[in-house]
Amino acid sequence: MRRSKGLWWFLVVVAGCSTGAVQVVPSSTLAATTTMTVSSTTVALDLSEVEEVGNLSRDHTPFDVDYATAPPSGGDHFDVWHNCGVYSVELHDEMVVHTLEHGMIWVTYLPSLSEEKVLSLAGLFSNNERLLMSPYPEQLAPVVVTSWGRRLEIQEVDDPRILGFVEAFTDAEDSPEPGVSCTGGLGVPPDEPFAPAKRSGVKGFDDGLMEAWVGRYGAATFRGDVS
Repeated sequence: MRRSKGLWWFLVVVAGCSTGAVQVVPSSTLAATTTMTVSSTTVALDLSEVEEVGNLSRDHTPFDVDYATAPPSGGDHFDVWHNCGVYSVELHDEMVVHTLEHGMIWVTYLPSLSEEKVLSLAGLFSNNERLLMSPYPEQLAPVVVTSWGRRLEIQEVDDPRILGFVEAFTDAEDSPEPGVSCTGGLGVPPDEPFAPAKRSGVKGFDDGLMEAWVGRYGAATFRGDVS
């Protein structure tokens, strides 16, 4: 959930190589293919178009972060994360990045995608508990699949590379904190991104405001139903 950053991304790609800034480059260290089994058939998928996003910091901050890509694939983030699930509303960049740090995948799509295609996309992940899905108006491609430090732009929801990416990079060893929880944060799918999960112990204030536990770092609040 952030303003468009297409121009900023371009500038980072050009300048990053000499300044040590965040760099977005075609993947050179990944194997060009991965394999997955579909209906007992092993299929080779070409993941050579996966982009690597390097030089990512991972500090906690109470402030908005100007990320190099849309959607972001890593960097500084809030102390609180979004709970996994398929959401029908936008999520908060700084909270999703914390979720990515835990080894999760974020699948985003343009809100202009037809309802049929959105449902088809969501159907791919009905049994996946380590994944976020949400609309993202600022991205350029119809679908983007993101993990910490990697991203892949997709044109069609039936592209097999979507599941190939998810299989290859969920809890990847080079994620900062692979295997860490995707619950205990904020968000109740499909449409309550800032609500605490049931029995999380997080309570809302009487006036309908709830601290997003950027906690000891600041006083960011979000308005919404937190009952």
